[in-house]
Amino acid sequence: MSVVGLKKDEGDRVLGSFAPVKGASLMIFGCGLLSLNDAAMKLAVEDTPIYQAIFIRGVFAFIPIILLAKFQGGLKQLRWRNLTGQLKAAFLWTASVFLFTWSLQFLPLTIAVVMIYASPLFVAAMAYRVPDEKVGWGHTCAVIVGVIGVVFVVQPGSEAISWVV
Repeated sequence: MSVVGLKKDEGDRVLGSFAPVKGASLMIFGCGLLSLNDAAMKLAVEDTPIYQAIFIRGVFAFIPIILLAKFQGGLKQLRWRNLTGQLKAAFLWTASVFLFTWSLQFLPLTIAVVMIYASPLFVAAMAYRVPDEKVGWGHTCAVIVGVIGVVFVVQPGSEAISWVV
């Protein structure tokens, strides 16, 4: 997908002095919204069945998706190009949302959020299993440092997480 008015280099990266700042700002804002969503879901599952909370969140998430598709070329943007891949991804996403939301009943919100933000480290650690994916020393060291950082933040010996370990 191309954004009108932005210059790109050969690697399809956006050029310009404010592109990285804008990207980082959007990412920080998005992560903040995810944290607010996690807190809202923690409150919602206290007195609402998990499946109902996930369904209601999904209905509200569908509205901006439709609006975004409409403004970026119409609803034809939502057609499937790879049904099998989409169904696999949908199953995995649904399972992860259900399991994360279910975990909110058993974990303090702070531990759950740290664990969900650490999930990219597990993806990076499994990158060697992807065909044609090159995993170098820098990549491996970054994952190790990231895992150490997560362990430092979560503090496995703490009372909140000691039963998990």
